[in-house]
Amino acid sequence: MTTRKHKTREKGISDVLQISMVNGEVRAVHEHAATLATVAPAQTHYYDVNALVVAQFLEGKSPHRVTNPKDGSWDTLRAAMQNLYEDLRCFEDDETNRPIFEKNPPDLPAEMARARIDILEFHGRICDIPSLIELAEIEIARLGHRPVNVECFQEQSAASSWIETMGALSKSSIDHHKGEINRKLMQGYGDDALTSALLAQEFNELAWVDRNLEPVAKAFLNVALSDPKTGTDKALDAFDDDVPDLPDTPRY
Repeated sequence: MTTRKHKTREKGISDVLQISMVNGEVRAVHEHAATLATVAPAQTHYYDVNALVVAQFLEGKSPHRVTNPKDGSWDTLRAAMQNLYEDLRCFEDDETNRPIFEKNPPDLPAEMARARIDILEFHGRICDIPSLIELAEIEIARLGHRPVNVECFQEQSAASSWIETMGALSKSSIDHHKGEINRKLMQGYGDDALTSALLAQEFNELAWVDRNLEPVAKAFLNVALSDPKTGTDKALDAFDDDVPDLPDTPRY
């Protein structure tokens, strides 16, 4: 698996973080100590904690649940998570080096990213750390009201588009795929927890397309995603009041 390496020390990125914990569980991660004391006054605070240690403390929890989306803490933490992955991947073998999700496109709707995160938190392994970084970036970008940072993604993910792939499916094709998934579940393909979760995720992503990517919405998203800076404004000008509500769609 090709992975982009993130340096722990980059311009403007620290090696330490401010965290709060309850019963040994990380509850909040911030860049500045003053902010931490304000937002989590009743919790135990630890200051200037090595970022790699914080990444270990997460123990598989998605960083979007604890990271301040609007300060620099996520940049520091994701670099530490990448370094942790590089340190631990030597313990993988042929049976444990295949990630659950081969690709996580940057334009994956946040709702679907959160659902994939739920699966990784229950079933993820060392090889899934890069995927957790990618999916957390989608949700943290939404929480921080900013574009997704493609630099957080592995090459195969960054080069892919969920909207283009799923938006190209016809209604009949979506219905066929959903029917196939239901048949697999009825025939016992989902007896183990991970397989069942992945089949349900595939079904839900198809259902999202069925609900949200009607012809006008598809056209709107194609224009909106064409340019990270001006695409949304161009789409709004082109489609005016014809654009339907699209919950949790990427905003650029």
